[in-house]
Amino acid sequence: MAFLSYPAFKNLAKNRIPISDWGLVFVATFFGGYYFIFYNHIATLIGQPTVLYLTVGVLGIIVLLGATRRSLGLPLAIVAICFLLFNVIGPYLPPLIAHNANSLAVIVNQQWLTTEGVFGIA
Repeated sequence: MAFLSYPAFKNLAKNRIPISDWGLVFVATFFGGYYFIFYNHIATLIGQPTVLYLTVGVLGIIVLLGATRRSLGLPLAIVAICFLLFNVIGPYLPPLIAHNANSLAVIVNQQWLTTEGVFGIA
C-alpha cells in the first residue's frame, strides 16, 4: 500500500501511479505472500535455508525499507538499517554491547520468517 499511496519522491505527480510502483506492489505482494504460497516447504526447513528463502528474505527487507522511507521518512529507514547492521558488527563494538555476529541466514530467518521480525507483534 505504501507504493500506491506515497510517490517515490516529493516532486513527482500525486495524481497518477507510475508503472515502476505497480511493479513494486506486485513484488511486495509476492514477498508478503511467500508464507502462504510456500507454507509446506517452510514448515519442513528446520533451520536449513534455501537460496529462494534467502533471496525472498533479503529482497523483502529491502522492499520494506523502501516502503518505510516513502511512508514514514528516511530517518526511520536509517534507524532500521542501523539495527540490521548491529547484527553484523557485534564483535567490533565496545565490550558493553558486543555480541557474536550473526550470519545472513540467521538475520533473514529472524527478521523475515519468524514472529520476532517484520511479521511479528509490534
